[in-house]
Amino acid sequence: FQRCPSVSGVEGTIDSHLRVLGEQERWTIEVLLRMLTELLPFIHQKAIETCPSIDPSENYISESSLKLYATGETEWSAFEWMHTECLPDLIKLACLLPAKEDSLRTVITKYLLAVSGRYGKDYLEHIMLPVFLIAAGDIDSGDFTYFPLSIQSKVRGFRPKTSVAEKIAIICVLPLLLSGILGSPSSRQQLEEYLRKLLIQNTKDGSFSMHHTAEIIDAIRFLCIFEEHHGVIFHILWEMVVSSDTNLKTSAAALLKALVPYVGVKVASTHVLPALITLGSDQNSA
Repeated sequence: FQRCPSVSGVEGTIDSHLRVLGEQERWTIEVLLRMLTELLPFIHQKAIETCPSIDPSENYISESSLKLYATGETEWSAFEWMHTECLPDLIKLACLLPAKEDSLRTVITKYLLAVSGRYGKDYLEHIMLPVFLIAAGDIDSGDFTYFPLSIQSKVRGFRPKTSVAEKIAIICVLPLLLSGILGSPSSRQQLEEYLRKLLIQNTKDGSFSMHHTAEIIDAIRFLCIFEEHHGVIFHILWEMVVSSDTNLKTSAAALLKALVPYVGVKVASTHVLPALITLGSDQNSA
């Protein structure tokens, strides 16, 4: 994969870090990801069986188990592999994919949803979410309470360290954070809150998303591929449309333009068209 040509030959640019995939490479990666998904039940079972505090009849990672893990007093390598090896490698893979490489990003998303489905809500909230928040560049939102100190430093190392890396993180990791982590059925409320933070509350100076509106819109475009998220997306979009803030209206118009190809006729007529009419009738949005 690393040997695939970069999108751009101009060194130091974002596109120089992203790779152009041929059909063979895309097929190979997709097969490997599907194999990983097939192995997930066995990986999960091994984690359950080796947990020092779980009754083997339980089939998920409980908060009490995570608290024990956080003390660092017990070795639980079969469990740790997922968030210290597997997820970071998926993040590295994602950071090589161009923004419109939706098919592979969708396979990764489905794998992440399968992981949280197996490991449970507590693992999703206390382990997976902090890993992806920091990898997406949102270094202030992650809670590392449930990580042993020895692992915390490794996870914090996932943060993008340059301005180019920050932009790549938003282009490549944020879509997975939204769709594969916050997109879990148990995180719908968190997804809405996070989207509102990105789109409406990100005007404060210093916000990690403040200067990346176009990249955030593209991440939400990817989220819109999954129909179950249309409701929350258009709910927040409508808040932007009726806002008195001209910048929010401008962002709403750009977001609507990006989403139109990914929604059906019914959604377009009930959500997109009224929003466009409202924006068009507002002289301030011109």
